[in-house]
Amino acid sequence: MQIKVKRRDYASADMLDVEISVDLILNRIKRYVAAQKWSRVRTAFEARLPHHTTIRHIDDPDWNPTASTIRALEKIVPPDFDPIGAPDRLQD
Repeated sequence: MQIKVKRRDYASADMLDVEISVDLILNRIKRYVAAQKWSRVRTAFEARLPHHTTIRHIDDPDWNPTASTIRALEKIVPPDFDPIGAPDRLQD
């Protein structure tokens, strides 16, 4: 899953579209992990993150992961995963 961003005026509605896309990607990642019933430790391991504290705030609405963290987490979600109906919280 990739985000394609058109370079235009970032003060316009295009920036809003990008933010919405990132939110959708983060929601999909969170729902996949919750559906797997993985802990943060297991999730970090599966995504090959350096440490589980990288995703310690994943359930916070203001969580703002780095691009590299998003890329690593995206790799663990199968392309055919449908987030509709999946849980929206991770296991502790």
